[in-house]
Amino acid sequence: EMDSFDANTVTDCLFEPVFAVITDENIVFVNSRLLEITQASQDTAIGSDVSWLEQFVADGFDRLRYTITSVSRGETEDQRVELVMRHPPSAPVPRQLTAQARVAPLVRDGERIGALVTLRDMTDQKERQQKLERQNKRLDKFASLVSHDLRNPLNIASLQLKLAREESDSTYLADVE
Repeated sequence: EMDSFDANTVTDCLFEPVFAVITDENIVFVNSRLLEITQASQDTAIGSDVSWLEQFVADGFDRLRYTITSVSRGETEDQRVELVMRHPPSAPVPRQLTAQARVAPLVRDGERIGALVTLRDMTDQKERQQKLERQNKRLDKFASLVSHDLRNPLNIASLQLKLAREESDSTYLADVE
């Protein structure tokens, strides 16, 4: 029955780590996936200041904290922050990975009380993007070489066509042009 569902039941089914922070920067909720990845207990995480998470962020923690504060205070709406995460060796994920934090307003009874943060692994997407950028650079270099290699013969052909027109007004020259 749907009435028996609560936030823990729903968020524990998510593959992404989720946590909630209230405006005084205290963590008030973590789902089981976040605990599994951080290898922390719920007692350690709940009630901790958001800075507790810094140990799991190799790059981008200051941007994340600023965004959480800004969304919690209502200065901005839904925001995304790119992070490089670092995990304990025993975590069921790579030791380090690129993630995106989606920071959304946490609202109760129509009043903003904090921020809800969902973390998503972006490693594969980042690798695809970098591969595409490398391919585009190679393609640009190839196009530049081809363009350069074609420019000289085309310029010579154009000059020869001009000279041929001065000597003859053959209808074939229009086709050549």
